[in-house]
Parts: sequence; C-alpha cells; structure tokens
Amino acid sequence: MMKRIFISILAVVLIVVTGCGRAKPWVQAGAESIDVPGDKLTRELSTGAEGTQNRWTGHITAYAAVRPPIPNARLQPPAVSPGARWIAYLAPSDSGEHAGSDGLITGKGLSGVSLWVRALDRATDPRPVALSGASWPSWSADGRVLAFVTFDKGRRSTLGLYHVQTGEVQRKAVGLRCVLMPAFNPSGTRIAVSAYGEVPDQALIFIIDPQIDQAQPGPPAGDGAQLLPRWVDDQTLLFLELSKDSVRLKRWTIGDNNSAVIAELPGPDSIFDAQHMFAGIADPLRSDIGAYTYYNLAEDRIEMLDLATLGT
Repeated sequence: MMKRIFISILAVVLIVVTGCGRAKPWVQAGAESIDVPGDKLTRELSTGAEGTQNRWTGHITAYAAVRPPIPNARLQPPAVSPGARWIAYLAPSDSGEHAGSDGLITGKGLSGVSLWVRALDRATDPRPVALSGASWPSWSADGRVLAFVTFDKGRRSTLGLYHVQTGEVQRKAVGLRCVLMPAFNPSGTRIAVSAYGEVPDQALIFIIDPQIDQAQPGPPAGDGAQLLPRWVDDQTLLFLELSKDSVRLKRWTIGDNNSAVIAELPGPDSIFDAQHMFAGIADPLRSDIGAYTYYNLAEDRIEMLDLATLGT
C-alpha cells in the first residue's frame, strides 16, 4: 500500500543578538567570527529600516511517496528521466561473475547485470530493458527514450534504445566495437558516444544518427582519450580529453576541424578512474550552460567550473 507523508512546517524566526558571548551551537559548528563590532551587528540584525524588529516567516510544504526499493548493482547510480516520471537502474543477478567498476569500460563481469525501467509517478511493475551485459543508461531530454549499452560474452558492445511509450527496444549496429558513455543532444536527433577498438585509452568520440544507424567521427583526435561527452546545444558538445599529463575540458562543434581547450581539470591518468568524474552528478552542465560540475577524485570533493568567465 502506498503511503503518503505530508509535512507542513511553519517557521517563525526571531533573531536578537546580544554581545554577551557565543551560543554553543556556533561553537559546535565551528563557525568563524565576523570582523564587525558587536553593537553594530546587534543593531543591523535586530532592527529594521524604521527601527522595528526584523522577523522572517517561512512556510515549507513537502510531499513524499514511498516506492519499492531499487536493487544496487554497485556500478552506476539510477538514472531518473527529465520530469522525474521514470527511473532506469541496473540490477545484478543472484549468480554470475562479479562486476567491478572497470566492467563499465571493458564489459568484464557484466553478464549478470540487467537494466530495468519503472514509473515514479505511480505504482507499477518494473519493465525489463536488457537482461544481461547492461550499462550506461542515459535519457533523452524529453524523457521518452533511454539509451544504454550492452556487452556480449566476447566483450563487444551494442548501443540500445528503449522507447518508453511503446516498450520497443532497438539495437544499433554502427560498426563500433566498444561503445561507452552515450549522451543525447537536446532534440534527440544525435547521440554522442565514446568508443574504442582494442585499447580503452585510445577511445574517441563518435556522433551517431539513430534514424539511419550511422556513426561519424566526432572531434579530431588529440593527445589522449576522449570521454564523457555532454551537449551544449544540438551542434556543440563539451568533452574530456584524458592524457598521461592532464585532463582537458574541450569544446567542439560539428563540422569544425579543431576543438578548443576550455580548461585544465584535476583528474586521474586512467580511463578506469576518469569515468568516475561524474560520480553522483546527474548532469554536469547547469541548465543555463553557465557552469560545469565534476568530482575531483584527488581532493575527494565536488567542484564547479564557471564557464561564463571562460568564454564558452
């Protein structure tokens, strides 16, 4: 039975600051003092424009619905569709070889990993999308199509498309041996993928037209592997170029003969670690394309890059 929790919080906050010392919560929180005279700070916080006492009133209403648990394959977090109508998740089988995080790059250990989709706005049974070798679920901007990758026993991969409304699953044979990291452009007319033949560190980005099942080379090859493409618009994408010496955030527009370096990022020197630079980040690009967010593995923290100041 679905349970609903309705929480209504009415908070009335009255702040009066005296110069008598610090409250214990501030000490416990490790707050730092502000270089403002105590009497001035008291006046600014305790009085309004006309000398009246300041008061803030907030009203927050939250709604939550209990849903069935989601299996954890310990590979990638679930992918929620835009609009939060659907959730795609990987599930491990009860038996089979163990899938390590490197399996997302090589396909090793993914034979027992399946992909499922379930509605979030109503209680329904999950739908099977791929029963083995599944990885890299990624939604279209309208939430109608889910792209994913499946590896076979020979560790060759195929790009798949799942259409939510019809339940149809399409397999796209485009001549790429190992396909990784699919990303739809905003209109859903193109899919950028990172792909390689034998050596993962030689991965390059290709642009796939799902209507004609054709892949075209993407950005010109540079000094390292091209990874984690994200579209700025229908023609332009950002991606990471990983070499032994650096991780570069680059920008490329379809038809250009060169890609531009946007910034140098702190990062690992291996594709097996670089795949985690979006760990826990659903979308690294802010909605206004003004910032790029990534996980700094070396410092173990989330960092945000201001793209507006870099002229992207």
